[in-house]
Amino acid sequence: YKKHMHLYKTVARVHRNPNLRGIFLIAMMLYLFYSWMVIYTPIHLLEIGFTWEQIGVIFTVMLVPFVLIEYPAGWLADKYLGETEMLTLGFGIMGSAVTLLLFTSSFWGVMLVLFLSRIGASLVEIMRDVYFYKKVDEDDLDLIDLFRNMRSVAYVFGPILASVLLAFNFGMYGVFIVLSLLMFAAMFVPITIKDTK
Repeated sequence: YKKHMHLYKTVARVHRNPNLRGIFLIAMMLYLFYSWMVIYTPIHLLEIGFTWEQIGVIFTVMLVPFVLIEYPAGWLADKYLGETEMLTLGFGIMGSAVTLLLFTSSFWGVMLVLFLSRIGASLVEIMRDVYFYKKVDEDDLDLIDLFRNMRSVAYVFGPILASVLLAFNFGMYGVFIVLSLLMFAAMFVPITIKDTK
């Protein structure tokens, strides 16, 4: 049994270590993406004329990359590439897909764009985990706890930020534009961390 550290000591430890700080920020950005997309994508699709039946089919196809991509991506990162390159690629795909969503209104077009967005998200998700769990061991329970709580933090912070944008009349398009800009900005975060290879 190892006594847990206080939260502020764990946060300070993350802040002092650029690699941990970077991967925590990456986790936060990924979960921010999820929190906005899960709330505002159905609203956007309903506004442009899609039915719930169509949205259900699109969302089913959209999630396939999480099954198909993550294992091969992890193997590829371990064998040939580093995590940082694939993190950058993943965020670039996510930002591009969110931007394209604003200019796509056909059923197949929206399905393709959302499928691409989850290819990017699945790359970021698996690389985030691969990188983080190479940096910790069984003694780092406090870091692991904090890392896993990034989802909760993002799911509180994300909708609040989006609500502020909507309150200032950014509209649904403005929310997606800001999200795409955040994803493009997140492409630079992996540059700040040292690859594990």
